[in-house]
Amino acid sequence: MGKMKTKVDQFMATNPSPMLIVYKDGTVLQINEVSEPLLHNLGVAEEKLPAYTEDFVQRVISLNSPEKM
Repeated sequence: MGKMKTKVDQFMATNPSPMLIVYKDGTVLQINEVSEPLLHNLGVAEEKLPAYTEDFVQRVISLNSPEKM
């Protein structure tokens, strides 16, 4: 598992696009540095995405596939 985590961390750190790993309830688990302004603009408080993103998060989870928003 450590090796997988390292690859994810490396991918997120080198990706120039905002990337978020989010739990199914909208809790932000991990972000890359370029995501910080995005989260600020979304008004993310207490590391949880706004309620209006819930459908998007649920769709990504049910499809088991990353999506762009």
